[in-house]
Amino acid sequence: MRTLLAAIVIFIMASPIAVEVHPFVVVWDIGQGQWITIVTNNACLHFDMGGENRLPPVRSLCLNKRNRVYFSHSDMDHIKFLPWGATHLPHLCDAAPPLDPMNARKKRLIASVHLCRSPLNTNEVKIVEITPSINNKTFKGHNDFSRVFVVYGPDRAILIPGDSTATAERVWSKRLEQLPFVQILVAGHHGSRTSTSEALLRRLPDLKVSIASARKARYGHPNPEVVARLRAHGVPCLRTEIFGNIGLAL
Repeated sequence: MRTLLAAIVIFIMASPIAVEVHPFVVVWDIGQGQWITIVTNNACLHFDMGGENRLPPVRSLCLNKRNRVYFSHSDMDHIKFLPWGATHLPHLCDAAPPLDPMNARKKRLIASVHLCRSPLNTNEVKIVEITPSINNKTFKGHNDFSRVFVVYGPDRAILIPGDSTATAERVWSKRLEQLPFVQILVAGHHGSRTSTSEALLRRLPDLKVSIASARKARYGHPNPEVVARLRAHGVPCLRTEIFGNIGLAL
């Protein structure tokens, strides 16, 4: 009997202990740009892999998980670190390629990661894409072509609009009326005054917090007009420039 107990103890001590995590999102402090990671028990879902000249400590979170990247669009501050991700993040695949026109350099960067061959295999979070149909008469610039995602966790949802402008917001925000409420907003275009419009905020009645991934000191983002609009709705705007990496449970 003692031998059996000892064997059981040795087996338990020798076996890796799986620690369950509640899904959470991190908006990385990468300067002006965007890299957002949603962490579940078996996957890391990255929304863009951009920034200036600092890599986030993402590898320690995602080394033993499957990695997928969803692109908003192909601006360099959204895709710059994709080659690094292809090398250092296991099983990284492209779940949503950019929709905007790309030059040869950007096409090479995007092609460094193969397309995902299987659907997202987790029920911990749900991704809903509300990207509008491309209308070249209405949408003029690259930012208007941004993919727009809502990610639902067990307790709350986050809206990730990329660099989508107020023009595009007026189109895709209508879909929010048919979806469960969103509590977290990543400020569009890093808090530029051309995004996070009053029309969008009126469709986010349950919004609790906004996050700007930007550098106010150099680029002026988030714009004071955006901060004022958010404040009028009772929504604080957290800045990665001040708080560093910002993590919130979903």
